[in-house]
Amino acid sequence: MTNGDITAFTLDELKRRCFIGDSLGDVNVYNVLNGANIKPIAKHNAEINFILQAPLREEDGGEFGHVITCSIDGVIKITLDNDLSDSETMRTIEIDKSVIISALQYDPISKLIISGTQTGALTFWEMDTGK
Repeated sequence: MTNGDITAFTLDELKRRCFIGDSLGDVNVYNVLNGANIKPIAKHNAEINFILQAPLREEDGGEFGHVITCSIDGVIKITLDNDLSDSETMRTIEIDKSVIISALQYDPISKLIISGTQTGALTFWEMDTGK
């Protein structure tokens, strides 16, 4: 399924698609029923260590949301997941390259991405602005 070793995996909310990240920085979306590659997600320059799905809430409207990917070089990419064959990078967040992100979480109510590093630092990022 990938050219590198699988390093990150998650399912979408409906359990119909899986997101697989690898050691080469590639992230792809696959159909769970037949294994077909649906689309690629924004490529990173290093191994993927986290993939999160951030679905749109009902009050936000829309059927799809965002995919948040993170690589070991401290780059978080937020990709719009709006079409079965399309994905557009909305923003990129770069963290100090001297630290490694060891935890990543998304809170859909506050629309915050929370990252933690191996040094114990926690950072809260606004999904809409990346700040």
